[in-house]
Amino acid sequence: MRVTQDPRDDLDERIMASIKDTLPFRNEVIDVFIALSQYATDDGTSDVVRRFLERLLPLGYWPKESGSWIKGQADNFAFLNQELFLYCLAAFLKFDRFETVNDLLVREFYLPPVSNEVQANMVSYSQFNADFPAINRNNQRQKPRWLSPAGALMKERAKRTDIRFDDLMQADFILFIRSLLHGGRWWPDTLVYASHHYDCAFEVFARSQSSTYFNRAKIALGVAETAELQTLIRSMTEGSIQLPRWEHETFDPAVLSNIKRIATQP
Repeated sequence: MRVTQDPRDDLDERIMASIKDTLPFRNEVIDVFIALSQYATDDGTSDVVRRFLERLLPLGYWPKESGSWIKGQADNFAFLNQELFLYCLAAFLKFDRFETVNDLLVREFYLPPVSNEVQANMVSYSQFNADFPAINRNNQRQKPRWLSPAGALMKERAKRTDIRFDDLMQADFILFIRSLLHGGRWWPDTLVYASHHYDCAFEVFARSQSSTYFNRAKIALGVAETAELQTLIRSMTEGSIQLPRWEHETFDPAVLSNIKRIATQP
């Protein structure tokens, strides 16, 4: 599925066509994530998932032995990697597998030196968050253009009823929060649509109104106590931490996080 250069065709359009072709394979992988989230009970679940994700990572780069290439020529794989990573976390969050989520985000991933772009062997989950030059170039030629091309593409492909687009946005939001708390990098492409979330919290945060539930979920959020989350959300709402913005679109972290009601009930 590598997209090679061909002067007779538009490379960016071929990248987009290749992404479309990945949909059946993507759905098969999501089925496995859901099955693991529901039924795998042993402590090695995150290790199995990590090894699988590690095998995907190199595909998002152009192989060094392949000679010349155009920036974004591996965007079909880079996009699929980010999308699958979000679906993976969304599935484990859906079934309250918070320890597994935390393990996938705390421990680093092995990335072999398969490309000239690769500078380190052990990388954080931020490596699944790409820039998508080809997807963005293609978007520039469209009328109307999407504010977040990758986010729009994920929304367009989110047709499943077991893992909904809201679940993807929730995973994106948690990754963004954790990146701020622990010095990582995560640009939440799907949250361009969060302002249309009808002013309600994501499910994990809504359920965290219960202190019992929050005490279980907080490990996935990357916090040890309510005050950490409150301080971070306050910094975002007051402007000391700049929120992502797509022209006129952004999101309200206080609403999405349910911060005023976190752990206020038994």
